[in-house]
Amino acid sequence: MKESPEKAVRTRYRGLMEERLTENQASPGIRSRDRILEPQK
Repeated sequence: MKESPEKAVRTRYRGLMEERLTENQASPGIRSRDRILEPQK
């Protein structure tokens, strides 16, 4: 059975999100670095 394009995108997106989550857990420094890169208000 062929996956619908929408479902394929959703699956890939979830995979990316999970990748980022594990990345953040592995190196918590990413979060603070992102905060530093954000424009200061």
